[in-house]
Amino acid sequence: MYALTGCLLTACALTPGPIAGALSESRDQRSIAAVEAFRSDPDNAVLALDAARSLFVLVDGIVQQALLDELRALPSPDVDELLAADRVLPAQVRDRVVTLATTGAEAAQAAVTVLADAPGLGADQAAACVDAQLHLALHLSFLAWANGPVASLMSGHAGRISKAMDAAIALDPEFDHCAPLRLKGRFLARAPWPVGDQLAARKLLTRAAQSAPTPIHHLFLGDLLYELSERDIAVQQWQSVLAAEPDSATAAVAALHREMARLRLLAADG
Repeated sequence: MYALTGCLLTACALTPGPIAGALSESRDQRSIAAVEAFRSDPDNAVLALDAARSLFVLVDGIVQQALLDELRALPSPDVDELLAADRVLPAQVRDRVVTLATTGAEAAQAAVTVLADAPGLGADQAAACVDAQLHLALHLSFLAWANGPVASLMSGHAGRISKAMDAAIALDPEFDHCAPLRLKGRFLARAPWPVGDQLAARKLLTRAAQSAPTPIHHLFLGDLLYELSERDIAVQQWQSVLAAEPDSATAAVAALHREMARLRLLAADG
């Protein structure tokens, strides 16, 4: 989820629209309430993190569904076309992502800042610190994806993403079923030079898939292995997507991941 073509040539950064309009369009009452609570008390780390989490679930669902719609619309695609489909999603999807993820990143950053100043962190607060850094990286990754690689590099998104991902990994690499490892692995696998590093991504995604064999880990690892010309092992990973059980954080989009894997397997057979 890291590259679209819209601003690739001009390196322009997309401007977020009104968050109220984007939330109203989504009709997501959970996110609406979470954002309103965060706005009413922006120094409350619990409310800030809740808003960041809720907005991530919303944005992720929008992007994954739009991607699956794009995949289904492709006439007899090969695997390479399927793997590149996220680069041509509609502008209206990118615009919504920018608006929602901008607020999500703001909320996550507020949680990071407040928690950094909290004295004597207990176990719950320590977990919250990882979660805040993770969601900051997730929302910034969506912004980088929506804006395209050139605009993202020029705006400093890549540096901020790396900093937040590395902070989450340093705190607990296997937090929430290896979410920090998955995020950095996917980021390095898809990001362009000089940021991307597919061999480093392979190690991270392999570790995530071994420690937490969820559909999303097998899907991401399979995609990378295919791009590394390890086609037979990639197919095995995509087959594993179909039978793997998701964790609670990715359960809402697990059916979409299975359908993506199914389409990859069909293309690989053809």
